[in-house]
Amino acid sequence: MDPLVAARLKSDGFDTKKKLGEWLAKNFQITAEEYWDTDYVSTFSLPRARKGEEPFASWLKLPKDAVIAPYSYAPDSIKFVVTGGETNAFFRVYDMRYGTSVSIDKWR
Repeated sequence: MDPLVAARLKSDGFDTKKKLGEWLAKNFQITAEEYWDTDYVSTFSLPRARKGEEPFASWLKLPKDAVIAPYSYAPDSIKFVVTGGETNAFFRVYDMRYGTSVSIDKWR
């Protein structure tokens, strides 16, 4: 997210990443159909659901229009990146996992 977004979130009471992550985990909801219809989920979560791992197994049994909070089981897994020049109050949400950090200095 742009620093403008981060500043606004902080002024709205999300003065720690943990608070924002917990709020998102509790309040972000999606239908079961939308959840299972993404490449990332079908690749990584569907096999876990088929093996009986919770909460994925229970979510797989839900009707397509049932609403789930897919991050409610792991609020600490939500991470934030703040970058930009404070010129565009923009944010983007991705369902990705951290792999590694790489310095950009060698490319400068």
